[in-house]
Amino acid sequence: MSTKRFDARLWLRANWLELLLLAVLLIALGWLVSLGRELWPKMRPEPTPTPGPAIFDGQRALGVVTFLTALGPRTPGSDALKATAERIEEVLRDSGWQVEVQEFTLDGVPRRNIVATAGEGDAILLGAHYDSSPRADLDSNPANRALPPPGANDGGSGTAVLLELARALDKERLAGQVSLVFFDAQYDSDGQPVAAGVQAWAEQTPTVDPPQAAVLIALLGGATQQFSIDTLSDPLLSQQLWDSAEQLGYAGWFIPEPQPAINLGQQTLASLGGPVAVIAGSDAVTWRTLQDTPEQIDPQSLGRVGRLLQVFLENQPVSQ
Repeated sequence: MSTKRFDARLWLRANWLELLLLAVLLIALGWLVSLGRELWPKMRPEPTPTPGPAIFDGQRALGVVTFLTALGPRTPGSDALKATAERIEEVLRDSGWQVEVQEFTLDGVPRRNIVATAGEGDAILLGAHYDSSPRADLDSNPANRALPPPGANDGGSGTAVLLELARALDKERLAGQVSLVFFDAQYDSDGQPVAAGVQAWAEQTPTVDPPQAAVLIALLGGATQQFSIDTLSDPLLSQQLWDSAEQLGYAGWFIPEPQPAINLGQQTLASLGGPVAVIAGSDAVTWRTLQDTPEQIDPQSLGRVGRLLQVFLENQPVSQ
């Protein structure tokens, strides 16, 4: 039996390209290992980080709007509304707020307000509704008017701003005992804006210590959004907020002119004795239409409102 002698030169000549690629791969692997050793200490979180002051983040708030609309329309009795309420409670507790749930019914359907509280001193209420209308009754297409709108701006934007404030607010600097109230039942089963959640809150909250100031927010995220002063709002508290907006450089978006009121429950809150202001978009063209989607929401508009409210709640005294 004959044996073939191994010729190294022939083998190298036949496999030189593979050997070259292998050498390059080994060099690159060694470089990556070396780089990883250098980067690892930088990538690891510090064991005891020093937290700095949080700033309201409009982009994070837009992410909340996107999440809420992905659940589906938050209509009475829907799974999306239930999931939204559960998520709100979870985020608030994770952010260190005391959470209370107020249950009530409207049109035979169980509903619930969610109240988050922190701080000490005079009571300050900041509220928004988290449900959305069951009907797109303002849609330009009559065929769409019986369908539920997505509710990105209507219900979604106010909820997102409150949740981002729950993260960003410095609880040690609050101007009083702040309650972030997520109202259910802005709309009844027919799609009428009845603000039943605000009424339920007023009935279930002790009247011994009513809010010394209340601010209701809605329709905050339109790309061309402007905010005028609600005619049913307290003029002094409204002026305080609009003056603060001007100081923050937001005068082009906060116009100190009257606008027709929409029913957010401001009269119910005002009947308790304290001043009430409303921040609601005056040009919400997608309101109660199928076009009320996250793509129409401007994170900068959410950021301006959130930053204004953060400054108001942390730094400024309550108007009497």
